Amino acid sequence: MTCFTCTSLLGRLPMETSDPILRRMPRGARPWAVLVGGVMCMVTFGIVYTCGNLLPYLVSYFRWKMYPDMHTGQLIWLQTLLSGLPMGMVIGGLFERSFGGRAGAFMGAIIYTFGVGATFYSIQHSYAATLLTMGGIASVGSSIAYSSILPTAQRWFPDNVGLAGGIIIGGYGCGAFILAPLQTTFINPLDYRVNDQGFFTQEDLLERVPYVFIVMAIFFSVFQSIGLIFIGQPDSDIMVETENLIGTNTYGQQFIDSDFFLSLIGSISSVFNAGSRVFWGAVADSTSYQFSMSIVCSMGAVLAFSLPLVKMVCLIFSCIGGTFSIFPYITHKCFSKANFSVMYGFLQCAVSVAGLIAGLISTHALNKIGFENLFIVCGFFMIVSLCLTFIVHKTDLARLMVSAEREHEEEDGEYQVFQ
Repeated sequence: MTCFTCTSLLGRLPMETSDPILRRMPRGARPWAVLVGGVMCMVTFGIVYTCGNLLPYLVSYFRWKMYPDMHTGQLIWLQTLLSGLPMGMVIGGLFERSFGGRAGAFMGAIIYTFGVGATFYSIQHSYAATLLTMGGIASVGSSIAYSSILPTAQRWFPDNVGLAGGIIIGGYGCGAFILAPLQTTFINPLDYRVNDQGFFTQEDLLERVPYVFIVMAIFFSVFQSIGLIFIGQPDSDIMVETENLIGTNTYGQQFIDSDFFLSLIGSISSVFNAGSRVFWGAVADSTSYQFSMSIVCSMGAVLAFSLPLVKMVCLIFSCIGGTFSIFPYITHKCFSKANFSVMYGFLQCAVSVAGLIAGLISTHALNKIGFENLFIVCGFFMIVSLCLTFIVHKTDLARLMVSAEREHEEEDGEYQVFQ
């Protein structure tokens, strides 16, 4: 399909730019180049979605090296921190507004890749040091880059911010499709099995665990170096107008023996995660926030309740992707492009609070109630979210937004935000 055809289907696309790289490209190709570059960068930041694959190796390594009584639930704090730090999002949003998307993404990528690479040393020292480098430094870097790339891509697609945001965030979710097999192939090439306690004890496997962070840092550097080239801004005068479940493979080891098969499940789940972000972004663009979020919450509740029975891991990841795709869409609608990057950073505070709650539950309650009961609790949270979605149109902000949207869209004969 030609760029002209794609442009006509997606509406108005700002084509002019003073960016020294993008302005040398054909006008119709510039928005798509930004999307490709953004996805290439975001793939590297999706390491959080490999936690289910990586945590069994990490906890086994820590038990072998220094903490013989450590259990998997204790490492949930690493996954919680990797989900993103809201202040990093805010910093990235402010940096993007002041210096542009490429500068913010570059700074975030440097910090993130340094944190991942430094984990080669920190994991050999202590769990606390690992939390600092991978959970702290790397997480701040990914948050800064995330909130710089996302609004930059959306500015190139003013009539389809949901779809553009879905594609970019889809790259974030798709990281596990590449990273999980990479991790497993490097650390466990012989497909060793865990012992009866659920941990790896083979010394040749455990000795490779620290080196996987060097491998990932090299991989990230290559992808980011290419992707950052295309993260440029459109000219301002034509601009129109992040989940997390406890590691799936940690759970899957209770009834699946092959580590390669578990890695495959993680990879397929990432496809659902990434693809659903594009799909739900397009649905939100063509319908409304309330309609799309109601469907996502309903699916999430049904799948969470039925997960202990049918193990539909891949499908439930489509709900995670839907949530993180629809949130940027409604944030853009409510607070406009000028305030999006900063306000979306504040919205991520909810992710941190949820991560804190998940960490406390995993540390103190998981061993007592088990995965199945924990999934039921998650299902009830989805029901609460569904109820809140049903009444969101009655809030003062929703009324103001509907009024503003009606005035803005009168001449185009269309308006829809919450309805």
